[in-house]
Amino acid sequence: MKINFTTLFFNLYALLFFVAPLLMFHKTSEIFEFNKMLFIYFMAFIVLSLWIAKMIIYKRLIIAKSIFTIPLLIFLGSQILSTIFSIDKYTSLFGYYGRFNGGLLSLIAYIILFFAFISNINYSEKASKLIRKLLKISMLSSFIVILWGLPGKFGYDLTCFVFGGGLNVDCWTDQFEPTVRMFSTLGQPNWLGAYLAIHFFIGLFFFLIAKKRVKLYIYSGYLFLVFVTTLFTKSRSAIGAIGVGLVLFMIYFFYKKRTSDFLKISRLKVGILTALVIIGLLIGKTGISRIDKYITFPTKDSSVSTESLKNETESLKPVSIDSNITDSYKIRQIVWQGGYSLGLQYPLFGTGVETFAYAYNFSRPMEHNATSEWNYVYNKAHNEFVNFFATTGTIGLLSYLLVIAIVLLQIKIVINDKKLAREDEILIIALIIGYITISITNFFGFSTTTINLFFYLIPAWIWIILYSNPSTEKRINIFSLDNNQKAYLIVPTLLTVCGSIYLVSYFIADIHYARGENLRLIQDYDSSQKELYSAYNLRKEHVYADKISEVLAQQTFLKALGSNRTDSIICTDPTNKAINCVDLSTKFMQEALRKSPKNVFYIRTKARNNFLYYQSTLNEKYFDEAILALRVARNLAPTDPRYPYTQALFHLARFENLSRPTQKDRNLLDVQGIGSVNFATKLKPDYREAYQMKGLIHAALNQKEQARSAFQYILDHIDPQDQQAKDELKQL
Repeated sequence: MKINFTTLFFNLYALLFFVAPLLMFHKTSEIFEFNKMLFIYFMAFIVLSLWIAKMIIYKRLIIAKSIFTIPLLIFLGSQILSTIFSIDKYTSLFGYYGRFNGGLLSLIAYIILFFAFISNINYSEKASKLIRKLLKISMLSSFIVILWGLPGKFGYDLTCFVFGGGLNVDCWTDQFEPTVRMFSTLGQPNWLGAYLAIHFFIGLFFFLIAKKRVKLYIYSGYLFLVFVTTLFTKSRSAIGAIGVGLVLFMIYFFYKKRTSDFLKISRLKVGILTALVIIGLLIGKTGISRIDKYITFPTKDSSVSTESLKNETESLKPVSIDSNITDSYKIRQIVWQGGYSLGLQYPLFGTGVETFAYAYNFSRPMEHNATSEWNYVYNKAHNEFVNFFATTGTIGLLSYLLVIAIVLLQIKIVINDKKLAREDEILIIALIIGYITISITNFFGFSTTTINLFFYLIPAWIWIILYSNPSTEKRINIFSLDNNQKAYLIVPTLLTVCGSIYLVSYFIADIHYARGENLRLIQDYDSSQKELYSAYNLRKEHVYADKISEVLAQQTFLKALGSNRTDSIICTDPTNKAINCVDLSTKFMQEALRKSPKNVFYIRTKARNNFLYYQSTLNEKYFDEAILALRVARNLAPTDPRYPYTQALFHLARFENLSRPTQKDRNLLDVQGIGSVNFATKLKPDYREAYQMKGLIHAALNQKEQARSAFQYILDHIDPQDQQAKDELKQL
C-alpha cells in the first residue's frame, strides 16, 4: 500500500478549516472557544504525528525553511521567555481558563501547523491549486456559519433549537442578543465580523478571476452574504477592515494598470461589486448613526425616518438599555491606558503570556470605576498589540510586529515579480489584505482560535505560492519498511494516543466543572462539590481547586447554622476520606494560590472563605486571616473599590456578631470600617453600596447624623428613588 502524504496532509487541513469555525457545545464551561481550541490541539497532534511518521518512512528530516521561519521562531522564543518569567506560569502555559486561546501551548500548536504545512504541501506539483481548494473549503464553512446565524437575526436561533431551547432566542442571556448583533457559531459579534472580513477578500479573489457567468454570480452572491452578515454583526472594526481592504485593492489595481495594464476588470464586475456594497449598506446599515443617516431608504417623512434610525442605532448598544452604559470605545481607551502602564512596569517580558486578567489590576486606571463595566473582568486588553506589550513586554510585541511586517513586505516582492502568474499575484494580494484585516480587527479586539488559524497559515500559503520549488513526491509502500522504521513508528502512534487521551480528559473535566459551577450558583453545594471533585480528579486545574475551596467554605457555614458553631465540621475529600471542612477548604485554596500566586480573584476567594470560617466557628483567627487577605488584594488591585468595601463589610458583620461589643470593638469599626468605606467612595464616588455601608456602620455606632448624611447622599447624588436608603432614613 502506497501512501500519498500530500493528500493526507491536505485533507487534515481541509478538515481543520471546515470544522473549527462550526464547533460549539453547550455543556462545556465556554460554548465556543473551548471546543474550537481542543479541536485545534487535536488536529495539531495528528498533523505532527503524521509529519514525524513521514520523516521516519523517508529516513530524513523534512523541515522546509521559509522567509517566515526566523521571525516565527523569534516570536516563539519571546513567548517562552515571557512564560518563564511569568507571574502565573500555569496560566501562561495553558492559557486563561475561559478564553483558552493564546497560551504558550496554543501558540506552539499554531506554529506546528505552519511548519507542517510548508514542509509537506510544498512538495506537491499543484500546491497553488491545493491552496485555492483549501480556501474554497473555508468559504464553504463560512457560508454554513452565515446560514446558521441568519435565522437568529429574525428571532429563530438554530443554536437554541439544537441545544433544546426551542426555535427562538430565549436560551441566550442579555449579553448574547442575535437579533441585535449576529454571532452565529463564532461566539461574539466582533469575532464573527473578523472571520468574515478575511473571507470577504478570499471571496473577492475568486470573484475577480471568475470567467464563467455562473461562477461570477455564485461568488457575487457569496460576497453579498458575507458583507451583509458583517454589517449584521455591527462590528465597527470588521466593517472598517473591509472598507480599508477595498481601498487597498483599488490602489493596487490602479498602480498595476498604470505600470503594466495588469488586469482589465470588466465593467460588469465593477458594477456588481459596487451594487452589492450599496445594497448591503442599505439593508444592514453600519450601526453608526452619523453614517447610517445618509444610507437609509427615503420615506415620506424623513424626520420620522431619522428618528427611527437613531432609536435603532441606540438599541445596538451592548448589554442593556440603561442610558448610563458607557461607550465601548471609551472603555477600551481606559483599558489600553492600563495595559500600556502595565507594559512599562514589566518592560522586557511583560507579566506573562495570557496573564492580563490578573495583571490589569496592578495598573487599572481609576477612571475605569466611572464606567458601566467597572466591575467586569478584563481578561484581554481589547487590543492585541497592547495585550502583547502588557503580557509579553517589548520583546514580545516587537517579535509579533516583526512577523506582521515580513508578511506585509511580500507586497513589494509580489508587485515586482515578473514571473508570477497573474491569478497567483491577485491571490497573494487578497491574502495579504485579508491579513491586514486581522491586524485591524485585532487592534480593536483580540485574536480568537479561528482568526489565529489564518494569522499563522496565511504566511504559509503566501510563501508556497511565491517561493515553493515543487517536486514530485516519491510514494513509498508502507509494507516495504524495515524493522527499525516500524519500531520508530511507535513514537507518532503514542503521541496521537496520549494527546487524544489528554484532550478527552480535559473535555470531560470541563463538562464536570461547568455542571459544578452551575450547581454552585444555585447554591446546591453538595451536588456542586461532587461535580467539581470529578473535574479535579481528571485535571488538577487551579480554577477547579479555587471553586472547590469556595464550595467547601459555603458547606462549612451552612452546616454550622444547623448546629453549634464548632471547628469540627467534617467533609469528604476527592478520595471520599473524611476530613475537617475548614482544613480541606484551606488545602484547596492554598493549591490554587500556589499555582496562581498573584491572582487577586483567588485572594478574594480566600478572604470570603476565611470570613465564612469565622462565621461558622466565631474563631477570631479566621477573621484576621480574612482581613489580611483583603489587604493583599488591595495591594494587588489598588484602584478596585470592592476590596476596601468588603473590608468594611466584614468589620460591620463582626461587630454585629458581638453580644457585648467593647469600646475597642467600636474603635476598630470606626477606624477600619469607616476608613475602608471612605477609601472605596474616593475610588468610586458613585459607589452606591459603599455609601449604604457607610450609613449602616454609622447607625451601628449610633452616629445618627453621619448615618443620615450617608443615606441622603444616595438620594441626592446617585438614585433619588432608592427605596432602601429611604427605609433606612425612616428608621433613624
